[in-house]
Amino acid sequence: DGQAKYLFADSCIVKSGSHASSFGFKSDAPDAPQTLSNVVNCIVYNIAGTAFSTTSWYPFNVYNSIAYGCGKGFEKGSATTPVMKNCIGNNNTDNFVGTITTSYCDSDTAEELCPAYTVG
Repeated sequence: DGQAKYLFADSCIVKSGSHASSFGFKSDAPDAPQTLSNVVNCIVYNIAGTAFSTTSWYPFNVYNSIAYGCGKGFEKGSATTPVMKNCIGNNNTDNFVGTITTSYCDSDTAEELCPAYTVG
């Protein structure tokens, strides 16, 4: 029918390979038949690419989740500004990348400490 399907991921643990273009969770392009909408209570670790990313025009929200030991933890590639609440980015090459609306997030580098406002 050409309509986007909003998906929901809850209580997941994701570990991937060593390819730099790998993703734990990604909300994809607007012409995709499905797009990820909400990720809750998930852990992504040891991914050479990005743990949580969006390139979609559709909403992408991540709650109570952790990115650890990845190339990028939380990333806004393009399109809509993702919302990250109660998330931790630790031991990633870059913890938070792009304009992301955060609330109660934390990282292992002081300059990436994310209070309740948009960083970018």
